[in-house]
Parts: sequence; structure tokens; C-alpha cells
Amino acid sequence: GELVGVESMAPPHIGKEEKPDTSGLQEVQVDGDGPEQKKTFTVTVYAASSSHVHKEHFDAAYDLGKRIAESGWRQVNGGGLTGLMGAATDGGIDAGGVVDAVILEMFVNTNMSSKLNDVSVAADMPARKQGLFAVADAIVSLPGGLGTLEEVFEALSWRQLGLHQKPIVFVNTLEFYSPLRDFLDSSIRAGFISDEMRSCFTFCDTPAEAIHFLLHHKAEPISKSSLHKIQSGDVASSSADRPAVSSDWTAASVAAAVAAEAD
Repeated sequence: GELVGVESMAPPHIGKEEKPDTSGLQEVQVDGDGPEQKKTFTVTVYAASSSHVHKEHFDAAYDLGKRIAESGWRQVNGGGLTGLMGAATDGGIDAGGVVDAVILEMFVNTNMSSKLNDVSVAADMPARKQGLFAVADAIVSLPGGLGTLEEVFEALSWRQLGLHQKPIVFVNTLEFYSPLRDFLDSSIRAGFISDEMRSCFTFCDTPAEAIHFLLHHKAEPISKSSLHKIQSGDVASSSADRPAVSSDWTAASVAAAVAAEAD
């Protein structure tokens, strides 16, 4: 049937034990013979839409889609026909899997894969990101550009604040993400990122390693009892009866600890 646009959605607020708002999305059944969607483990895949990349990136994206399907999991991505997004979709469909998507309305008639099962059409990027994040049990980031980095860094930021416990995996094909891995490591050592975030994401050289990681991953919540310290030392508290905080993520830890005590 015809894909109908949706109203613009303002960036949502995500609070303690709140699920992301997906009211800005409209779910549409795509014509075709795709497998019936089931309530199952869902992997959201962030990936490049660009086709101007090395063939090995396409091969890895296809392999990731194939392995997600062979694991009996559902793949959800941005719905693009081109680039690594399209290759991941092809791999999943060719392996008999379910691939759904959250796509921007502006791409529906210009760059949407025809092989998708269910498609949610989003009017803007906040709604699209929310749709992709909300359904995910795990997040895998293939190599990509600005849009991919925007999506995965938002998930990392929310993880640091304790808003979710979804595993986040970077597929490091051709060492594409090696500079990013070094950047995150140096940022943690310098005190700009919580040290406890080291257990919240990982870099895998191949899709096979990424699937193996997800199969054996056990979420470790960010500590609610210990306060993180930056290299320059503790920040003095403005109140004698209020725990000192040194960052937004320590403030989130304090707020969660207070809420737990209240319960």
C-alpha cells in the first residue's frame, strides 16, 4: 500500500525505566514474500549508505546480515538500498531471515530496499533514531560516516548515563574503526569518559566475532554506588549533605542511588 508520511516528532526524553517514544513512526507492511515477523532477539545495524567504499566492506556487511539471520535473530536497519545497509539487508534476506527498517520519509521513493519485511517511516532523524534504538536488544555498527557515528555515539552516551544496557559492537573491517578505538581509549584515560564504559562496547574484526560476542555477552550495569573521578581530582560539593559529583554520569549515578534508596 501507499506509504503515508508522519508528523514531525521532537527529540524525546528518556528517563529511568522509560522506553523511548516511537509515536513519530508509522509502521507499514511492504508488499512481498518476506518472512513473518516474530518476537525475537533484535539486532539494530548502523551502517553506511555510501557505495563508494572498498568491496571488503560490502562483503563484511553481507556476512553480518547472513549471520544475524542464521542465529535466528531479527535485523533492523535504516532501510537503504545502497551501501552497507543494503548489503546487510541482502545478507539477511538471502539467509532466510527477517529484516525490518526505520527509514526517513524522504528516502522512501528514492533509496529504499524492496526486500524489507516491515518498514516504519519517520519524518525526521530524531524519530528515525528513536525507532532504531527502541527495538534493539543489541547494536552493531558497521563502518559508516556522519549518520552512523551520530547514531552509535548517541547509544554510547545513553549507556554511560545508565539509560540502557544494550551491548554495542563495532565491526572493525579493514581496521576502519581503529582510530576511533584509540580515541575512546585515550578519552577514558584522560577522564572524559567513564572508565566503566570499557565493558559496555567492543570492537570485533569480523562479523563472526561480533555474533560470538553477542551470544556470550552479559550486561554489567554502570555502578550506582561508586563515584567516578577525573584525573584532576574530586569536584567539591556545593552542599555538605550532597555527594560530590564530577560529571553528568556521576550525577546520574547519584540520582539512581538516591532513587533506589527511596524505593
